[in-house]
Amino acid sequence: MVIADGLSEAVCAEPAIRSLKSRFGMRSRITVCSDQGDLFRNHPAVERYGCADPRIDPSEFDQTFRLKGQQEAYDQDRNLVEYYAEQLGVQLVDRRPWICLDSFDTAEIRRFRLEETRRPRVAVAVGEDESEIGWKWKIRKEIHRRIMTELGATAIQIGPESWPILDGGVNLVGRLTCRETAAVLMDCDVLICGDNGYLDLAAGVQTPVIAILDPGRLPYRMDAAWGTAFEAIDGDTESRTDRCIHRVIQTATLYCRRNRQLSRGIEPA
Repeated sequence: MVIADGLSEAVCAEPAIRSLKSRFGMRSRITVCSDQGDLFRNHPAVERYGCADPRIDPSEFDQTFRLKGQQEAYDQDRNLVEYYAEQLGVQLVDRRPWICLDSFDTAEIRRFRLEETRRPRVAVAVGEDESEIGWKWKIRKEIHRRIMTELGATAIQIGPESWPILDGGVNLVGRLTCRETAAVLMDCDVLICGDNGYLDLAAGVQTPVIAILDPGRLPYRMDAAWGTAFEAIDGDTESRTDRCIHRVIQTATLYCRRNRQLSRGIEPA
């Protein structure tokens, strides 16, 4: 049994769980206990999944791994994917997290009619887990506006119910499960986000990420690209807001242009 409490923990533990299955063979049966256990639906390495429950008797399992959280990895300046692999005692086969979506997931998000919106589609989740958006609200507001005016893109707002909502674009704040969010991100050209679990969800469906991070998070997150197109931008102080916004829009333009070229079978320059 593997117990992983939060969103980032569940996603970043996935490569290690996959390697654990390879280590013990196909006859092994892995149970994942997490508040985001549904992310492991259809996963070939996981037999059962569900919410973490303190009443579960560890003696029911041959081995129980209660993974230490994200903060411990930060404190030790460790990459979270590798940190979990070490806790499970495995060598990683692949460092990239993998969320197994299917046609049911695609059908679930059709109620938002995203297929009727124009491309490029840019998801925005500027904010940090367990904290208010604070001065980053200015960044989020300006990025949202420029995505629509300069890129001519559809801005898709995602985030927890407590986050404020901007005018224009598609508002999905507080309306998605984590699995539905992954399905939405898979249909987006790029995600612009803060240091939150949406970064990890995007990595799990190989959607390019532009992350606005504080300097203390840069080494960990820059090493967490896992093969996904990834740009980390210093969002340390309000005095750097204009420079940060310019870099975000510039990078988003490049990602969206590249994705459009690839969809037409053209190799980007």
